[in-house]
Amino acid sequence: MLTLALAIAATQAVELTPVQLFDVAARMEAAGQQAEAETAYRALATNPDIELRTEARFRLASLLAKQGRKRDAALLLRQILDEKPDAQRVRLELTSLLAELGDLSSARRELRAISAGPLPPEVRLLVERSALALRSVKPFGASLQLGLASDSNINRATRSDTLGTVIGDFALNDDARETSGTGLRAEGQVYARLRLGRHNLTISSGTSASLYREEQFNDVALSLRAGPELALGPRRLSLALTGARRWFGGDFLSDQAGLAADVLQPLGPRTQLRLGATTARLARHRNRLEEGWNHGAALQLDRALAPTRAIGASLSLGRTTARDAGFSYWTRGLNLYGYQEAGSLTLTLSLSASRLTADERLFLYPEKRRETLLRGQLGMVLRKAEVAGFAPQLRLVAERNRSSIGIYDYRRHAIEAGVVRAF
Repeated sequence: MLTLALAIAATQAVELTPVQLFDVAARMEAAGQQAEAETAYRALATNPDIELRTEARFRLASLLAKQGRKRDAALLLRQILDEKPDAQRVRLELTSLLAELGDLSSARRELRAISAGPLPPEVRLLVERSALALRSVKPFGASLQLGLASDSNINRATRSDTLGTVIGDFALNDDARETSGTGLRAEGQVYARLRLGRHNLTISSGTSASLYREEQFNDVALSLRAGPELALGPRRLSLALTGARRWFGGDFLSDQAGLAADVLQPLGPRTQLRLGATTARLARHRNRLEEGWNHGAALQLDRALAPTRAIGASLSLGRTTARDAGFSYWTRGLNLYGYQEAGSLTLTLSLSASRLTADERLFLYPEKRRETLLRGQLGMVLRKAEVAGFAPQLRLVAERNRSSIGIYDYRRHAIEAGVVRAF
């Protein structure tokens, strides 16, 4: 039994069962007494009975969404799914909220998660309608991620104190050798989306920064992207003009300007295929011999195995041409990844391998550059520790780059701690 002080005609204390309290809350909501209804639902959301608190959270999420408090509503729905991952109707409502908040990638992921479970015909129809509704998305938005990273090799440099060349060994100064440090990592994005019938015109800007006490290793990048997003049946085609500028150690490092194309193709309700291609002109401010063109292509496949589990793989091919053939190279890469939700804990794992082969040998080195980069990342998000809609995130990263040129050969491991959105 729950006790609630209600003002009904005159103020008096009454004792209500949960069922009666649900009825009172519904009548308050219908009468426009939203604050009082919210208080009642929040009281019910602490009930030890999982079915009662699930119903209370769901009704409260609906109330908050109607008030425009969509982030608070999404957080409540995620709390329900942490306890009842097979609650398809709840996941469907979360999908709609994510789309309204402009997070289309997460919304599509939730749709695939829904389809990975058993679906009654009426729910399948709602899923199809939700897929269509993703075209009506938030017209503008922003996101920000912050964290601290303890990194064994912030400059991705060699441990060796000498560099072998065709004219003998050179001594490397401290800045050219492996340096450890702890710094701030930040990533942000702002975007605007203009509806053009069934299509969109999107403009976005993103930034990333790794900032350390040793300012000569600060790495900051800014990117811009603008172009149409075309709805071609279930297929989505994005075309964009792109631009980017990067600073390292406070100095200009490079500029890029180019084109990008991206196709998103559903392969059934649980699988998604993405094809992407880019080309960009690269300007280098420190070494003009590295200037040229960057071209890339990527194929990515995502599949939901269950409402709480998904896997994916991507293949990439890149080509860089430079003024000096020693700085021209091919890259090939493979990335395998997945996630598993266990209650309020989300675990992620990614393993990647890439190969770089230069066209020619640089004059100073005894052979041309050949590299194999291996990278692993284990991450976790603990939503149980949510504060103000954000949850702590921890990532463990390990890298090993084997190179035929000593200065590019390195090892790296890092621990990154930060906060991410809890829903």
